[in-house]
This record gives sequence, structure tokens and C-alpha cells, in this order.
Amino acid sequence: MANQEISGSMQILESTVESFQKKIKGIDDIQRVLLGLESINASQVFEAVLSAALNLGASDVHIEPQEENTALRMRVDGVLRDAAVINGHLYKLILSRIKLLSGLKLNIHDSPQEGRFSVRLAGRDIEMRTSVLPSEYGEDIALRVLDPRFLLSLEELGMRRALQVRMDEELKNPQGLVLVTGPTGSGKTTTLYAFVQKLARGDIKIVTIEDPIEYHIEGVAQTQVDPDKGYTFEAGLRAILRQDPDVILVGELRERVSAEAALGAALAGKKVLATLHTQDAAGAVPRMSALGVNETAIASGLSAVISQRLVRSLCKECGKERILTEKEVKRFREILGNTEVSQISTRTKIYTAGVGCKACLGGYLGRIGIFEDIFFDKDLREVVKQRPTDDEIRDAAQKKGMSTMRQDAVLKILDGITTLEEAERVLGKL
Repeated sequence: MANQEISGSMQILESTVESFQKKIKGIDDIQRVLLGLESINASQVFEAVLSAALNLGASDVHIEPQEENTALRMRVDGVLRDAAVINGHLYKLILSRIKLLSGLKLNIHDSPQEGRFSVRLAGRDIEMRTSVLPSEYGEDIALRVLDPRFLLSLEELGMRRALQVRMDEELKNPQGLVLVTGPTGSGKTTTLYAFVQKLARGDIKIVTIEDPIEYHIEGVAQTQVDPDKGYTFEAGLRAILRQDPDVILVGELRERVSAEAALGAALAGKKVLATLHTQDAAGAVPRMSALGVNETAIASGLSAVISQRLVRSLCKECGKERILTEKEVKRFREILGNTEVSQISTRTKIYTAGVGCKACLGGYLGRIGIFEDIFFDKDLREVVKQRPTDDEIRDAAQKKGMSTMRQDAVLKILDGITTLEEAERVLGKL
């Protein structure tokens, strides 16, 4: 089975990281720190950039050559921010360093390349997934930061207690397909990993097929697709079934063959966890149908769908209270319906983000999930067999107690976890 190798590694001394972290409290400090380095060299700059990324909790680092200089940007809490500007000479040295660490070819400049390297820091290994892409003024570099600290529990993901309980029950079911859906960057893989961590124990064999492997999980057999060697999702699923697994994680269902194979494994008595690109939970069934999967097979094998988005969490240090307007109270009541009406009956205030403080970046600190769910019982399976639309699935599921993302967003707004402005940035007008 295919697996992605880490080509190289580097170690950053803890004292070096601590030194940079004392100087870099926010993304606006990075340029000043780089300019203040005693001897500007690629190693120092690279260590400073990685230290800043880890300190700020950046998920991605972008190094982008431009006509006159090179832009350094970081994605923090889902928002891409300008961090610094470096000169062309330093950029070329850093590009060579990254290519060497990642096992990429130094003399190839006109084709995309991908690789991995690891950073040893304070007793833990942080993997960096490298993507190099030819562009107008050089090669764009994107580093995905795979810090083990980003592996979260269901509670840390932001799942409300009621959903955690239902998911615990679903994960105890030894068979059935569980889908996590949402657009790119919505945290689907992180949620799948939370499920796997909950299931990982000595009496259960878990095998994954991913593209690519994001994080390494102890006690789990993880594999990665390699189409050049014939190891596709379809071929991988066939091979995995011969490994006598109890649980199978499929990174993504992209076409009919892999979707049918995943459902087939679920119907054969395996618990299958997978992701699918849809806008909401109700869209999962029509999406599977659009891939060419038979509705009867979907109805028989699909057991649950969780759909999600990520919103930024309010900074508690600088967030500001404000009074709910009558219009907002009315709208929140309409969204929550009868199931959560008590949540708003005594609430008169919500929070808005502050301008930012020493603890945060612009009024927010970290991200949390907004979820909705559909658990398929006998009645919903009958609906699925009729080739329903998204609206028909949603209506039937809400009658069964489905919790929607808008409801979850409103509850998190009322709890002071996020803001109305942030929820509407991600979900649209509430």
C-alpha cells in the first residue's frame, strides 16, 4: 500500500522559538522582527517564519514571488493575512532550502512539485506539507502546517452535547456509512480524525485511505493514494477489505466507483467514515445520486451525515456586549423554533468582536465548528429511495429532529462563542 514519506527534517531549538515568540505577538510584528535580525540569512529567516506560524496557529504559510519582491502571507483562523516582504535573494535561498527538505528537484522550475518535511520542536514533530507551483515571477510556495495540537476531540471541535451523544451512539454501531460534508477548508478531515481517535483501541482495526495523509494517529494503519502506481481510492478500498478491518476511513468520495465501494463495505458489515463535498447535510443524498449511485444502496448503507463550517471564535478579552434588537430576537426565534426557544427567552445581549488586543488578531482567537446532522432511520430511508431533492430530504429530516447549521450558529452567538457578523460571513444572512 502507498504511503507518503517525509523527505527531510529540521530542528528548531526551543530557545530560538521562545526568543521569536517573545518578539512576535501578532502578525504585524513579523516584518519588524525579520528586519531586526542581526545577520540576515535564509536559515534565520526561515526559522523566524516557522516560529511565527506556530506561535500564531497558522494553518498555511504562503511565499509568493512578485515583480520586485516576495510576499509572505499566513492563513490564521481561516483568513489569509499579509505578514512580511522579503527580497528576491532571500526568497531563492529559502526556496532551495524548502525543496531540499521536501525532497523536491532543485532544477525543476516549470512543473508543480509536492513533498513533506518535519520540524522537531519541544519533543514533538510538526509536519509541513509542501506545494511548489510555477508562477509569473518564480515559484509560489505553500506550506500546510500539520501540528498535532490541531487534532481535537468532538467537544473541542464545537459539537454540542446532544450531537456528541448521538455520534457516540452512531460510532458504536459496527456498520454503516457516516459522511462528513462541507466545502474545502471546512474542517471535514479534522472531524473524521476526531471520530477515529474516539474509536482507536486495541480490539478494533482501523485502516485509512487518504489523499494525502494529514496527521499520523497511533494504532491506525494509514495509507495514501498513489494513482501512478495504481493505488486509487477504488483499488485501496478493495485491498483494505482484505485486511479484515473493523473501521475504514476514506478521505473523500469523488466518483461513482469509490462511493459504491464505500457503501458496499458498509453493507458488508464495516463502519465506514468518509467526506463528501456538499453545501449541507441534505445535499449528501442527491450528490451520491448524481455520482451514479443507486438510491436503494444509499438508503441501505448510509447511516448518518454531519455537515459543517468553521467560524472564528470571539476573543473574550476584547469582545463587546450589545443589546439584541427586536428584529434579531424575532429572527433568532424563527431559526430556533420550538426546540431551543428557551435559549433566547432570557437572553438580551450578544457580543461583537473588538478591534483586537494582545491576546488575539482583530477580535477573534481560534476557530470552532458549526454543525448540522441527519441520522437515517426507517422512515428517512424510505424517503431516500424516492430520489428526493435537497428540500425534500431537509423537510423530512427536520420532522425527525434534525439540528441545522443556522440553529447551531444562533446558539453559539447567544453563548458568546462567536458573533453574528462572523456567522453571517460564513453562512450568509441568518
